Order: sequence, then C-alpha cells, then structure tokens
Amino acid sequence: MIKTKLKYIYDKYTNDEIWNIGFVSLDIKKIIEVDSLNINWMKHSYNDRWFADPFILSTTPDRIILLVEEYYLPLKKGRISRLIVDRHRYQLLSCDVVLELASHLSFPAILRIGQEIYIYPENSKIGKLVLYKYIEESNKAEMVSELINEPLTDAIITTSFNKYYIFSTKKPTPNKNTLNIYSSNKIDGVYLMDHTFVFEDNCARNAGDLFYINGKYIRPAQDCNGKYGKGLVLQEVLFRDNRFFFKELKRFYPKNQKWNAGMHTLNIYNGIIVVDRRRCYAPIIRFILLKIKKIISIIRSNILK
Repeated sequence: MIKTKLKYIYDKYTNDEIWNIGFVSLDIKKIIEVDSLNINWMKHSYNDRWFADPFILSTTPDRIILLVEEYYLPLKKGRISRLIVDRHRYQLLSCDVVLELASHLSFPAILRIGQEIYIYPENSKIGKLVLYKYIEESNKAEMVSELINEPLTDAIITTSFNKYYIFSTKKPTPNKNTLNIYSSNKIDGVYLMDHTFVFEDNCARNAGDLFYINGKYIRPAQDCNGKYGKGLVLQEVLFRDNRFFFKELKRFYPKNQKWNAGMHTLNIYNGIIVVDRRRCYAPIIRFILLKIKKIISIIRSNILK
C-alpha cells in the first residue's frame, strides 16, 4: 500500500505536463490580426486529472459544452469526456465520460453531417482511426466503422472540398513536417492515400478542425520544432488541381507566466474560440524527485558492480 502510494505521488509530481482549457476573448474575424490571445482559463477543483484537446460540441447563452481529452492520472491514460462550462464564469460545472477504452484516447474531433454528430478520436496505440456516432441522449459514442488501419495522430476530416479528406500525421514520426492526405467518396468508406504535403519545418501535425473566416479556409497546426505542442500555426488551405497547398498566416506561443510550456489545440464554433495550454505540474518538486531517482540509480549501479 505504501509503495503504491509513493509511486502515485512520484508519478503525479514528475509528470512533465498538465494541461488546461481556455476561452479566447476575441472576434473570430480578427484572429489573424492579433499577436497574442487573451485567454479566460477554465476553473475546476480536480487534482487527479487534467483536460486538453477541446472541441466545442454546442453552446447556449449560459453554457459551453465541450468534448475533450480527460487525462486521468491514476490510470495514466486519456479518455473522451463531455465538459459543461459556465459561459460567464468559466467554471467547470460537470464532467462525464463519453468513451473510455483500454488504450489511451485523445483529440475528440467532431464531424457534423446533417443532424448527426460523429467523433473520431485519436487512438494511435491500436493503429486505427475509428468513427463513432455521438448519442446526445445517453452521452455515449457508438462505433460506426474503421476508417484507416494506420496509426494516425490528431486526424481531421474535412467535407469542404469535392470529397471526404483526412489530414493527419502518423507514427513513428507524428511531429515532423509531412502531412498525409487521404480521401474517400463517403464518410464511412475506405480512405486511401491521396497525396502528401511537406512543410519547411515541423508544423504538419493538426491542432484542431478547419474553420472558415474572411473567405479563407484555415487549418490550425502545431509548431513541433524542438518539442511537441510548442505553439500554434494558422495556415490558409488552398486547393488546386485536386491537391492541397498551405500558406502560413500566423503563429501563437504561450506568454502566460503559469501556462507557459506549450499549446496545441485551437477550435472555433458558434463564435467561441477554445484553446489549451500546458505547464509543468510542480517544477521544483519534479526537479528534486528526478535528482533523487538519479542518485538512487547510481547507488544501485555501484552496489551491483
């Protein structure tokens, strides 16, 4: 029991990341014009989990309903949960699990087809991208089909062009400069490799769904140069001769003193902008614990010699 408790404390304080969700106070039409984002951070009382990868499910005058990655520290894995947030105080009102599997889940991308809502969260550990139908009445997700048998990372489906396209990076190089583009003639059909696009630096990984403003389709992407989720890159999406091209418009990096270790999601829906940011959980305690572990390892190594 004591050993288990000590391991939990060690894992909790040496975790190099903890994420939270924030809402940007900005007219979405001006997002390309500004140099920084004024963010209202979600308030909650949980200390055994964190929240990232927010997608907006719906809004009311008083509520913002999200699908997110809820990373539950005791289980060391993510699951897809619905959050209901007070729109005025940014206080988390409820958190309910939508989809939980034996493997890690994240990035619950939303696809709306008519009145139906689908999600296709990242589950790259099993090497597949799976489509689910979201059932609002029960707040659950029912499997529809397997879209691609490849370990895709943070995939996005777009219906804005002449067929269904998936943009994604994939393992073993999810944070590099090559964006893979797959296509299908129907949403739940077989997606085949269509073509690739190679960027000048490591900004191929998606950071959210495409959005349309000021006559442009814009793709949020991640700056992964040096580390995963370093910042956000907004790119105009161009489509010519059945091929995609991307033109960089803006980059955002975390400037908040507390949430300053990275950001990797931006989504827009119904006039609301939601993002996430990362910080070290407890940097001083983490440094001390890692030093102690290193010393213990050296002592053990010398004893075994």
